[in-house]
Amino acid sequence: MTTNNNIATATATATATAKPAEAILIVKRFNEVIKMRQVWEAGAYKASNDQLYEILASAHELYLYLVNPSNNGDRKTFVNLLKANKVTFQTNTPLHTRVIRLVFATTRQRAYTYGRVLFAARKADIAPSYLPDWIRDCGGVEEVKVKSSGKLTQADKAKADAEYASDLLAGAKAIAHVGQVSEQLKPDAEHNPIYSLALVRCDNGNDAEIVWGTNNAAAIAKVLAIAGKALRTNAAKKAAANIKRAATKKGRSAIKAAASSVQRNAEQAQPSQVLAA
Repeated sequence: MTTNNNIATATATATATAKPAEAILIVKRFNEVIKMRQVWEAGAYKASNDQLYEILASAHELYLYLVNPSNNGDRKTFVNLLKANKVTFQTNTPLHTRVIRLVFATTRQRAYTYGRVLFAARKADIAPSYLPDWIRDCGGVEEVKVKSSGKLTQADKAKADAEYASDLLAGAKAIAHVGQVSEQLKPDAEHNPIYSLALVRCDNGNDAEIVWGTNNAAAIAKVLAIAGKALRTNAAKKAAANIKRAATKKGRSAIKAAASSVQRNAEQAQPSQVLAA
């Protein structure tokens, strides 16, 4: 979580290598939006959607500013700000995702979902001031994400899948521990600071050994795209199973409740029947 002390430290670091006036302006604006997010999260989520949409609108304004080629100088300041706040990103991490990760201090599913909102809004040429109403018209953040995903090209889908896997696997439980990493397997600190690829040789289906590795960004992006597609499929299956399980449990509960009600009614009716006899 980004604190006020972190913001102060990040401001000093981010402005160190940029033009002072421009750097301070962009850092100040990001800090304002981050504080907006902190206030929103600290509240009781009263009118949380409205507050969230306003934060996203401000983030969208910053995103549109940074995506403009004429503001490349501030892009460098933005990258420094990401590093100062220890925000994880790679060369293939889209700009809209980087903006969201900085503002919301997360690399989880929320970052992917909110990032898709900024991406879709830019594609639809939505002005920041209109973004809250646009999200409401679409039916909410999740609906924007679903609708925008259906319009992606194959390349965009691959990037989205890679981004999804990168976010999810960053905090996932490991399936195997390697220990000390050899130089060949160390991630590229500049292009992809947390992932590298290993070629695993399995002998007799039991023992496994890493025989080759690379931190090539393009190769990692392809594997992350494959992983993201598989993880989405598994998540969809699990969600469907949970819904079915919940429906079955609800049905059993309803039958049990109906049976109990019948039994209570029968027990309550017995005294009057005896008196009538």
